[in-house]
Amino acid sequence: LPVLSDLYQSIHQKCDTYDLYDNASYELQGIRSKISSTNQRIKQNLDKIVKSQANQKKLSDAIVTVRNERNVIPVKAEYRQDFNGIVHDQSASGQTLYIEPSSIVEMSNQISRLKNDEAIERERILSALTVEVAEEADACLISESIMGQIDFLTAKARYASSIKGTKPQFTKDRTVYLPKAFHPLLDKQTVVANTIEFAQDIETVIITGPNTGGKTVTLKTLGLIIVMAQSGILIPTLDGSQLSIFENVYCDIGDEQSIE
Repeated sequence: LPVLSDLYQSIHQKCDTYDLYDNASYELQGIRSKISSTNQRIKQNLDKIVKSQANQKKLSDAIVTVRNERNVIPVKAEYRQDFNGIVHDQSASGQTLYIEPSSIVEMSNQISRLKNDEAIERERILSALTVEVAEEADACLISESIMGQIDFLTAKARYASSIKGTKPQFTKDRTVYLPKAFHPLLDKQTVVANTIEFAQDIETVIITGPNTGGKTVTLKTLGLIIVMAQSGILIPTLDGSQLSIFENVYCDIGDEQSIE
């Protein structure tokens, strides 16, 4: 397995699963710090407006909301002249205007410029990381393939352990012997296991019985165990099972079943 510790460190020092860290670069840290402080100033300014006793009767609600990505306050239309600012929206009835106070317009503009700077810096950092990954592309592809195999084998092993699976013996004849086999999707504490056995000279088997008696589950158990065994997955039976190799497994079920 190729060692990619330098690439790993380079990536994880700058970002997690979702976004770049603030300190991914000196420039990004400065930009985000300015965005945070400016947002705080905007919040303080708006809080002062909406909490002012003089404005309580003039506001439809003492809250700050957002329209067109700008912070606004809901002002009753008849008090429009008491608030300097930009109207970004109005309610369906026209009785409420959503106004961005003039005292925060320049700060909001600054936020827009800073976010543009942030996007440019993010692109620069991610592009640099992409170059580092590209330089290790062959090693990354090899690692991906190996880790995929490890994950696949680990998943099979854990699943086999969870169902207490056993390893079947493959025979050259058409023998099928599955002692106490059960469907792996059923509760192991309550499932009724069945021993399924076909001698070499048996070519056809017919299962009869009442509805909900377990006929379809038994057939599905047999087919699923055959596919599991030939896929290298331990099967849900007791020790001593025997199977031959089947080139094809066909399934034609006419009605809906609770076990798909």
